[in-house]
Amino acid sequence: MTGWAYTPEDAAKDGAFGLTGATLLVCGFIGQWLPDVGVKMHGSHYATYAATAIAFTSAWVYAYVAYGISFIVLFKRRMRRAKADHPDMTPVEQWSPRLPRFWNFSLTRAKPSAT
Repeated sequence: MTGWAYTPEDAAKDGAFGLTGATLLVCGFIGQWLPDVGVKMHGSHYATYAATAIAFTSAWVYAYVAYGISFIVLFKRRMRRAKADHPDMTPVEQWSPRLPRFWNFSLTRAKPSAT
């Protein structure tokens, strides 16, 4: 949006990436730590491949949903703050149904009032 160095959408994207990435990173560290505390898995190569595919798919679904939800929450918070801080440049939140995503919002400049 013109006039903004760091839009609410940018801030929400950064926060959502940070939250989603941090939780996946922690899950990865916990997965690497489990064998050190005695959790051992023995199985065939097929079970290993299946577990890998399930873990990858579930991590992808988690990342998609966590990013979408955290983006919406952070975006709404930033929009409230932006509307309070800059009433002359109030953005209008519009849902754009072009793509099937949680975070498919767009920012447009508010229409000038007819006064």
